[in-house]
Amino acid sequence: MSQEELALELDSSTRHISRLETARVHPSREVVLKIANFFGLKKRDTANLLIAAGYIPENLGAEFRDQKYRWLRKTLAMNLDALDPFPAMLTDGTNGILMFNKSWLGLFHDKLDISGDIFVSEYFEAIMGGIVGRENEAERETLMTGLSLTLKQEALIKNDAILDDWVDRMAEKYQFPENWPEKAAAFEPQMSFPIYFEVEGKLQQFYHMCNSVTSLGPVENGMEPLLLMNKMFPRDHKTDLSSLVDHTLDHPCLCRHEIEGDT
Repeated sequence: MSQEELALELDSSTRHISRLETARVHPSREVVLKIANFFGLKKRDTANLLIAAGYIPENLGAEFRDQKYRWLRKTLAMNLDALDPFPAMLTDGTNGILMFNKSWLGLFHDKLDISGDIFVSEYFEAIMGGIVGRENEAERETLMTGLSLTLKQEALIKNDAILDDWVDRMAEKYQFPENWPEKAAAFEPQMSFPIYFEVEGKLQQFYHMCNSVTSLGPVENGMEPLLLMNKMFPRDHKTDLSSLVDHTLDHPCLCRHEIEGDT
């Protein structure tokens, strides 16, 4: 295909197409999407093209509860169930808590309002409360502000007003210093970090881990459904967590409902 033909299809000029090919101009997001659409690129390759041009891929907004994802929900539910007695839960790309195991419910039922819809901001607030239990003041401040900065950046990228408001509330509640974003720069995002929660009247240290569960490939975070698995493991592997699963608490988001369900 000639530059003239492509320019005509994209409603552009031959000169502009030539300058794009020689990297003398940068394409707008609109032009990138026009190119992807013209060549019939699917979601993955469109996301690749956007990233190559310096743009964040579109949030495709897949509905996790759709019938076509039934197999995925059940697989993840079995994964969560297998992690008991270690607390674990699943969130989506819009910061909503989708599913959790029995141990997670046992640990957090008295820390969150789980009577209705759950938003991850409430979960983060519980996590922040667990960080407050740390003894080392400097380490505690670095971890609190570091996590807040990471979430602030996510809120800006996603234009998430709820998450943005949560960060501001936490900064006020825990009296972050005015220059907390600069202090937080010392914190590198981590796959795991220590946190404290009380189990059977005793303060226990856990390692909190967060892993993405999504499409394969270098642009998986630009695809949907974007899912995050949050897990907690006790520092002392001999810690008895049986009390977290030895209960009769129930909730629609409990993973066993997805495992036992037919739809």
